[in-house]
Amino acid sequence: MTILWRYLMKKIIAATLALISVNSFALSSTDSWETIRSTVSASDKYTLSNLTVFVGKPTTVFDVCVDGDKFVALKESPVYERQYVGRGRDHNDGDNDGWADVIVGYKKFSYPLTYTSYREVCANNGKRCRRVPYTVNQKIENTLTVNKLIATYGSSRRGTERKVYKKAFTKSFTVPACN
Repeated sequence: MTILWRYLMKKIIAATLALISVNSFALSSTDSWETIRSTVSASDKYTLSNLTVFVGKPTTVFDVCVDGDKFVALKESPVYERQYVGRGRDHNDGDNDGWADVIVGYKKFSYPLTYTSYREVCANNGKRCRRVPYTVNQKIENTLTVNKLIATYGSSRRGTERKVYKKAFTKSFTVPACN
C-alpha cells in the first residue's frame, strides 16, 4: 500500500508541477514587448502577425522609427547592383549567365507614411492591362496578433508538416519616434 501511495503521490506532484510551469510561461497581453518578442523568437509555439511595414523593402515594426512623415529603418541594409562578373565568377546563383548581384554599399532605408502604389488590372484574359494607382496609408500604431501553436500535422521527415496556430491575443504597438 505504501509503495502504491508513493507512486501516486509522485505522479500527482509531477502533474501539478507541469501545470504550474506551463501556466507560468504562457504569454498574455499584459507582458512587455521585450518579453513577447524573446519568447516568440526562442520558441516555435508562438508567432507574431501583422507586423510588416514598408521602408523601401518590407521590414518589421520593431526595426523602424518615425521621423516626421516617414518611416526610417533602424539598421543599415545592403544595397545590391546587378553587375556582369563573367561566367567564371558567377557566384553560383543558378543562372550561369555571368551576371550577379553585388553589394555596392549600405544605407538606412526610409519611406513616407502615405505613398502611391500601382496595381495592374487586366481585362480580356490578360490581353488588355493597365496600371491603376492607389494610396497606401501606413499606420504608426499597429495592432499585432500573437498566435499560439495548437496542433502539428504531417511528418517533418517527408516535408509535409503543417502547424496550426490559434489567435492567443492582440496587443497594440506604437512605432517610436527617431532620436
